[in-house]
Amino acid sequence: MRKGKSDMRDAEAIARYLIIASNVDMPFPKELENLREYAGIYDRVRKKIRTTQNNLTRDIDLIFPGLTTSVNIFYEKILDLLEKDCTPEGVLNMGVSELKELMPENKAERIINLAKESSSPQGRKEAITLEVRSLIRTLRFLESERDAALHALVTEFQKIETPLKSIPGIGDVTGAIIVSRIGDIKRFSTPEKLVAFSRLDPVIYQSGKSRREARISKRGDHLLRYAIYQSALAATRIDGPIREFYERKSKEGLSGKKLITACARKQCHIIWAVWTENREYS
Repeated sequence: MRKGKSDMRDAEAIARYLIIASNVDMPFPKELENLREYAGIYDRVRKKIRTTQNNLTRDIDLIFPGLTTSVNIFYEKILDLLEKDCTPEGVLNMGVSELKELMPENKAERIINLAKESSSPQGRKEAITLEVRSLIRTLRFLESERDAALHALVTEFQKIETPLKSIPGIGDVTGAIIVSRIGDIKRFSTPEKLVAFSRLDPVIYQSGKSRREARISKRGDHLLRYAIYQSALAATRIDGPIREFYERKSKEGLSGKKLITACARKQCHIIWAVWTENREYS
């Protein structure tokens, strides 16, 4: 899981071995297969939402410059406004009184002032407006699909008995994803291997006696990393070992994403210990 100079050769050798050795078995618990599928569905819908949001942001930047940096365009009432008319001219025609029905007065006035300073590209205004409305409809549909996938994921997770539910910071959603991606903790003989699989270990650059750590590795399970990172972030707000670790490292000068990533690595160790020993966290 760690980056090295021979990665390409190693990957090719592993691929050839898997092709030839058809009897190679990587077992995943049958009782968790449904949970794993639900987690995959949730992740794929999440990616579609992110792509749709990026495309919508691009279009709004073209037709109403400055709006995306002034307000959260994904706020429901802003989406209502954009679906009605996403051009600066259209917003000015609405007036402050109509905008106040959709949002607070200070935000309405900010959008009006921005509209006065902006102008939409005339040559492709109609085409961009059409796509904005299409993207907003798509976004709302995908968000409903995401909610449905989340409901199915959590419902399935609640049927499962696991000591991970007792770990501070792990809720139904993060717990469901963690269990669905790991499957069986016996796959990892040490917590360090779980850290590497979770894409939370640093890339090691080593040559001779020289050894240094760089950025966090991008190898492993991205969805597992997301769940453990979110659970660690939640745990920093709850009394427990992660909060104590967070406060100690913060005093030592660590901050931002590096601090939360360090907490996520510690959360990996807690997950491994609790699951391996099959005991409630205490």
